[in-house]
Amino acid sequence: MSAGKVSGNWPRSIHDAPDNYEPTARDALHLLERQTTLLFEPGTKWDYSNSGYVVLGQIIEKVAAERYRDFMLNEIFKPLGMNNSEIYDEMRRRAPNHASSYTRDGLDYRNIDYTPVSLIYGEGNISSTLEDMYRWDQALYGEKLVKQSTLAQAFTPGRLSDGSRTDYGFGWRIGNWGGVPYYEHGGGWLGFRTYIRRYPQLHLTVVIASNLAEVRPSVLLDKVAEIYVRDQ
Repeated sequence: MSAGKVSGNWPRSIHDAPDNYEPTARDALHLLERQTTLLFEPGTKWDYSNSGYVVLGQIIEKVAAERYRDFMLNEIFKPLGMNNSEIYDEMRRRAPNHASSYTRDGLDYRNIDYTPVSLIYGEGNISSTLEDMYRWDQALYGEKLVKQSTLAQAFTPGRLSDGSRTDYGFGWRIGNWGGVPYYEHGGGWLGFRTYIRRYPQLHLTVVIASNLAEVRPSVLLDKVAEIYVRDQ
């Protein structure tokens, strides 16, 4: 149980919570239940939702009948040899040599590695390394992790009710560079900035991982990718 949490007695919003309140992913689910209005009619628009992935994480726990972190460990990390990857939740277990995040403060750097909502997972809270990301990326070319037919669905743009397509599949933004399709996603939390872009036809993946808030990973990724893709 996290500090400041009273089981079954959730605040109406984070702003109504006591100073030491650290909501878990399950708490976040109950807070989301209080949201009674929609941003738009389903199917008419598309917008990225961190909350949707928090809900998905809770669905995984219910179906698998185990903690999300244990599911990820047993189904993904261990089978792929991702020995330096971890889910951070209310168990507060950090991966070995876990990096802290920073922001510039004049000529110095200031640690910004804490927020009360750091225990929420599903939309993030995965610690990994470039070596482990490589193992995960390579697994996507086979069927040890997921069937290719299922992966193809993830790489298929969504379609709205008016027939138009989005540029987003299941967890992947879909693009094209000079006729070469790619699939990408960025992420940011506290001072961490990350980005991944896959060019399956070229068997090329670029991963950017930083623990400094001012880093612009998409800019770095474009520069790296251009070196390898421009002559294709």
